[in-house]
Amino acid sequence: MKVYLKHYFKHDFDYLYLRPDAYSKKGKVDLYNLGYVQNVVKGQILASFVPLNSVDDPLKKFIFDEPIFPVGPNTYIDENFPEFLLSAVNGYVFYYENKISVKKILNIRSNIDFRTGNIVFVGDSIVHQDIKTGFQLQSNNILVSGGVESGEVRARKDLKVEGGCRGSSTRCLLTSGGSMQINFAEKVELRAKKNLRVSQFCLQCKVYVCGNFIAGMFAGGLAEVLNQVYIKESLGNKSGVLTKILIGYDPFILRELERCDLRLKSINQKIESIDKNIEDLKESLNILNFQKESLESFRDSLLSQVSLNPTKLSKSKVFVLGSVFPGVEIRIGEAKYFVKETLRNVSFRLEGDEVVVEPYEDNLDKGFKHNEN
Repeated sequence: MKVYLKHYFKHDFDYLYLRPDAYSKKGKVDLYNLGYVQNVVKGQILASFVPLNSVDDPLKKFIFDEPIFPVGPNTYIDENFPEFLLSAVNGYVFYYENKISVKKILNIRSNIDFRTGNIVFVGDSIVHQDIKTGFQLQSNNILVSGGVESGEVRARKDLKVEGGCRGSSTRCLLTSGGSMQINFAEKVELRAKKNLRVSQFCLQCKVYVCGNFIAGMFAGGLAEVLNQVYIKESLGNKSGVLTKILIGYDPFILRELERCDLRLKSINQKIESIDKNIEDLKESLNILNFQKESLESFRDSLLSQVSLNPTKLSKSKVFVLGSVFPGVEIRIGEAKYFVKETLRNVSFRLEGDEVVVEPYEDNLDKGFKHNEN
């Protein structure tokens, strides 16, 4: 009896000829999401054989005399479920040399722009050119050979951008669940769960790092870093542009606290407004009071996580091999230091409840690099 190969993915998919098949919230064709890649996860069903007479409009090339799957790389048949072809890895599925195949690494050999649309991939990605303004990439480990132009890149693990990153009036955001390396950054928000290295300059950026932060130059921005900061050339600039560094706290918990505070402020304002008309609005007031109590409880749990640890704070330092200009603010825990005159080759650390400045020594560089790994 003849059988038919039923696919659980688009067997005729071609990434070179994408067409938008979705609509934006305004009812217009969504040109930013074109479905560039067909994601599959380990163990997912890719194909099965069904009786030919159960198919309404069968394609001749998928009609078989015997149920023999076109098994390609990273696919397999489970002996307990021999009627299905399964994916052996997380990746994207496609036909290669008439075999159903799954690949773990996505190579994007062009810009990410209107030809590709936004890309979300379950494996690792390599972008061989640039990520253009307004476009997004999400993946595990990400390597961008070019640059990022006011785009959004989210790496679940490590992120490396061999070119630079420049923002504009459009948001430019880079995040990594692991470490991040980039050549330069200007008007960009950078978030790294581990270490961040900016080889050249980092200008007018917001930086949030749970590990160590290394940069050639850092000026005109904010850096919240849990561990240590190492600036190779200059911190701030001659014009006295405001530059802030805060170390010793988990920056991601601080951001969550800020969101809680904003929400609590909004709720309190509504409660005050309702209090004026309490008789008519008792039910609304009860709901808001419940929301307030829940948020306050969550905020208290966050505060308990950012309580100062003297041992950790003693290791939180800022090293500058070069110039530190007036306008720079260093904060370690609750202690602050404002730079009023140009300093060179110095380090900042916490002593008691004050930030102290000391001459920079070469052996600190070695210790910092050791901690970075």
